[in-house]
Amino acid sequence: MKLLLTADWHLRSSAPENRTDNFLRTEIHKLKWLLELAEEEKAIILQAGDFFDRPMPSYTLLSHVIETILIHPNVEIYCVYGQHDLGYHVTRRNTGLNLLDKAGCVKVVDSASSPLQLPSRVDLYGCCWGEELPVPYKTKLKFKVLIMHRMLIGRKRLWRGQTEYDVARMFLRDHKFDLIVSGDNHHHFIDKVRKRYVVNPGSLTRLTTAQVNYEPKVVLFDTETREYEVEKVPIAPPESVFDLKSIEESRAVNKDLEAFVEGLSESSELEGLDFIKNLNAYMESNKVEEPVQEYIRRMVHGE
Repeated sequence: MKLLLTADWHLRSSAPENRTDNFLRTEIHKLKWLLELAEEEKAIILQAGDFFDRPMPSYTLLSHVIETILIHPNVEIYCVYGQHDLGYHVTRRNTGLNLLDKAGCVKVVDSASSPLQLPSRVDLYGCCWGEELPVPYKTKLKFKVLIMHRMLIGRKRLWRGQTEYDVARMFLRDHKFDLIVSGDNHHHFIDKVRKRYVVNPGSLTRLTTAQVNYEPKVVLFDTETREYEVEKVPIAPPESVFDLKSIEESRAVNKDLEAFVEGLSESSELEGLDFIKNLNAYMESNKVEEPVQEYIRRMVHGE
């Protein structure tokens, strides 16, 4: 049986900062592409959480998503709740994903409902954000799959000081599933221990300026052969969907701000306890550029 592995769609009505395209249209085109690929490959879609970017999406977005899914009635979608799908990160009531589940557009799999029996002797386990991990049955007669929304990393941390994570390979050694599909980490990676795999598909769209050059991917996995194919999601060139000039200007300001903070911590010019007075004196004597000064003043005065 073929599985189409994906995660972190973060479907939303409004465009992320510095996106210049019609982002809603872009998202729906990607959803259509996914469903068409699943239908062509006769694959079941496993979506590892953060289906939406907020618990209760707009009616406009919901109507587009429902309409698009219903065009492909033969494609099954199994998913878990990510923290962005949950009200206050805990409740399923009055959420968009709960609506899709009740309407039969998707099937939510959680620890309580695990495992679900799929064709080709596949048992599907689920672990939503904040849930305890299910324990797989000890049998070699079934191919055991876990979809979960939980931070796994590959070989290195995503940022300095990151603490809330599990290392994928160690996690796979401790939890005896044949395939683990993880969400929450927006970077794509695949790892394995012998013939058991962790697939972290990464985000479906480029959501932040840090992802300008990111290439979204999905994975087609065959449970019988344990072979997989990585499929690149069609995307437009960065210059056609991002305001690259604004991004570069923001990066320049951030770089100057970092230099300012470093210089401030090493300065011997600061006297007394008047923070604002010291701050202004430092900026004046060190000729801090106006954009940085303006940004700092906004932060200090809460503007």
